[in-house]
Amino acid sequence: MNDNYMIEVFDEGGNLMRRLARPYTPIPYTTEEQREFRKRADERPDSPLFLK
Repeated sequence: MNDNYMIEVFDEGGNLMRRLARPYTPIPYTTEEQREFRKRADERPDSPLFLK
């Protein structure tokens, strides 16, 4: 991890059009919080996470 938050915007041809970067401070989380997040994501049929 690092201290940069970045969003990159591409056009239909795959060319980088814009890059938005902002500094941020990551929020620490516990292993138990991570497990709970993954459990809830796995329970959702529309979950975009591929952690299975």
